[in-house]
Amino acid sequence: MVISNTGIYNKSGTGSTELDLTFDLNGTLNLNAGSLNLAGGGTLSSSGSLISAHTISANTTSVNFDGSYSITDAASLSGSGSFALSTGTLSMDGQVNVSNVTLNGGVLTGASTFNQGLGWNNGELGTSTTTNASGSTLSVNFAVDHVLSNHALVNDGDVDWKAGDLLLNDASTITNQGTFDDTAAWTAETRKVSSSSGTAGSFTNTQDGTYNKGRDGTTVFEVPFNNAGSANVNSGTLKLGGGGTLSSTGTLTAATGTDVVIESDYTVDDAASLNGNGTYSSSSGTLTMSGTFSGGQLELTGGTLQGTHDIESQLKFTDGTWSTGSTSIKTEGTLLLAAPSNTFDARDLTNLGTVNWQNGDIVTNNDRALTNRATWNDTAASTSNETVSIRTDTGAAGSFTNASEGTYLKSSFRNTQEHSITSACEQSWAIHR
Repeated sequence: MVISNTGIYNKSGTGSTELDLTFDLNGTLNLNAGSLNLAGGGTLSSSGSLISAHTISANTTSVNFDGSYSITDAASLSGSGSFALSTGTLSMDGQVNVSNVTLNGGVLTGASTFNQGLGWNNGELGTSTTTNASGSTLSVNFAVDHVLSNHALVNDGDVDWKAGDLLLNDASTITNQGTFDDTAAWTAETRKVSSSSGTAGSFTNTQDGTYNKGRDGTTVFEVPFNNAGSANVNSGTLKLGGGGTLSSTGTLTAATGTDVVIESDYTVDDAASLNGNGTYSSSSGTLTMSGTFSGGQLELTGGTLQGTHDIESQLKFTDGTWSTGSTSIKTEGTLLLAAPSNTFDARDLTNLGTVNWQNGDIVTNNDRALTNRATWNDTAASTSNETVSIRTDTGAAGSFTNASEGTYLKSSFRNTQEHSITSACEQSWAIHR
């Protein structure tokens, strides 16, 4: 059975009215007191030229959409009461101009723009697009999975991500063109942006977007994190485990005491900025980095580093491989070589700052050149009489050159050998131990 209202429906009783039948609203419904549960589904629609807008009004009242309900474009929700979806599917198109809208469960679909905020406590964003408008706040609450399925979430206002994980399923996307605050009700929790079914989604911080991580604990992106705007890690740890790109207009800033951990293939374009006094590290995958690194410290703890770049701060190499490209340690820069095998595979290294060779052999393959134009310290973490070498394992022999402006200082007890490479000395080699 279907109830079709083309006139005016007034509810003034303080109790709750539940409509278990299909309720099609083509006129006006005034909810003046109590609550109304549209459990039987239906449609809030326009009727051609006769009615241009249809209204559900609420004043300190609540409307619950617990069935399969549709709100078409040009339909109107107004009033200061609350509107909530707990079960079923709510298909909503057009502009939403009321506050106190809450997704407590069920599935929200349709192409809708929220102009006065949305509270997302539970439930799913289904097929189509949700836009959080400029000046509006989307609040993501409670420690549950907040699921997007084949859905595009666009933020032009403010997102306050307080709790729970974000699951970007079936190629769902989040595009931040406003402010995305990674806050917390529980500051030390580990939080994820990931996918659990279908094609993995992605998170994009556009040139106009700002992502702020302002809580302790760890946030893990297991989907691509693409940043063309500003990303600020003010507290805790940010892990990038799904790939992505820091583009030429993008800035990533790690504050003192924070960590940015790259755990997958990631690209840092030329002119992109890695800033702050925190620690950046790459533990797996391939980090392709172009331009200048001027952040606090970059650690290569695994995986592969490639690309052409300048180091103006600290670079620490404890494991992994340096592949295609070139690295220049600038005047104010420092390189610590501390890997079991410091392998330069198809990579040239020029030192204009300070290199501290602390551990392991240096392997330079495929006719690559190591050039010291400043200070190269052959030191050791221990005082053992170990033997280390500079050598080539594969391809044409590499070379080590201590240029006319360079100083090679050996201050360790270990033995250093050069073999299978071409070496040249244009300036002094000092041995102290």
